[in-house]
Amino acid sequence: MEGPIPNGICSLNNLGFLSLSYNEFCRTVPACLGNITSLRYIYLSSNKFNSAIPSSFGSHGDLLHLDLSSNYLSGSLPSEIGSLKAATLLNVSMNQISGVIPSAIGGPFANFTSKSFMSNERLCGTPQLQVPACRASLSGKRRTKRVLLIVLITLAVSLIVVAIIIPSIPVLHCDLKPNNVLLDENIIAHVGDFGTAKLLGMGESMAQTQTLATLGYMAPKYGSEGLISKKCHINSFGIMLMETFTRRKPTNEILSGDMTLKDWINASWPDAVSEVIHANLMRLEEDLTGMVHGGCQTTKNKIYIKTYSQN
Repeated sequence: MEGPIPNGICSLNNLGFLSLSYNEFCRTVPACLGNITSLRYIYLSSNKFNSAIPSSFGSHGDLLHLDLSSNYLSGSLPSEIGSLKAATLLNVSMNQISGVIPSAIGGPFANFTSKSFMSNERLCGTPQLQVPACRASLSGKRRTKRVLLIVLITLAVSLIVVAIIIPSIPVLHCDLKPNNVLLDENIIAHVGDFGTAKLLGMGESMAQTQTLATLGYMAPKYGSEGLISKKCHINSFGIMLMETFTRRKPTNEILSGDMTLKDWINASWPDAVSEVIHANLMRLEEDLTGMVHGGCQTTKNKIYIKTYSQN
C-alpha cells in the first residue's frame, strides 16, 4: 500500500492494534492516532513518512508500543513522549530526527535504550543512550560570532577616536592658571584643562621631578604610583561604557566589599549579561552586550610609558 493514511482511520474509536509496517505510506503520521484511547500498539516502521512526530502521542497514557523506525521523520522529539509511563517499546531509529532527546526519556523508562534512537545523526543527549553529546546550536554560534564582531568593531572605532582623532583637535585654553601649566625638562609649558598638576601632593617634590606631564585628563589613581599611561583615557573610556549601559556608578550600593563594577559585569558575562544592562536599554540587547563587554576589556591591561628622573 502507498500514499497517505486515510483520514477515516481517526474514526475507529475501538481500534486497539495498528500495524502498517513495510508499506509505502508517505507524508504525515496522523496526529489523530494519539487521540484513540483504546489504541495500545502502533507499528508504522519501514514506510516513507517525512513529517515530524505528532506530540499527541504523548497524551496517550495507555500506549504500550510505538514503532516509527525506518522512515524519513524529521524535526525534534516531542517532550510529551516522556509522558508515556506505560510504554515498554519506543523505536524512532533510522530517521532524520534532530535536536535534544528529552531528559525524561531514558531516565525513568528502562526500556528506552540506545536502540530506540540509533541512526539519527543529528540527535544528541545523555551518554547512556549512546548518542553524541549536545553542543551549542548553530544559532547560538552565529549569535556568539555576531557579539564578538560587535565588540571588535566597537573597540576598533573607540581606539581610533581616542588615539588619533581626539589628540588632533585644537583646544582653546581659557583657564590658564598657574596650577594648569606644567613644565617639562626643556622648560616647555604644557597646559592641562583639568588641573592635572594637583595629582601629586605639595610634599612630594621628588615624585614631581620624576613625572613630567600627562596628556589631557587623568584620574588620580593613575598617578598614585608614579606610573603614567598615555592610554589611561582608554581605561576611563571602558569605565564610561560600563556606567552608560548599566546605569550604575562604581560606588553603587550593589557593589559591596571588594567587588568593582568590572567584576560585577564579568561575573555575569555572557550567560546573565541581560541582568546588568539597564531595563530601558534591553531593546538593543545584542548590541549592548558587546559594548558592555568591550568596556570591561578596555580596563584589563595597564600600558605604562617610560618616566624620566633627574639625578
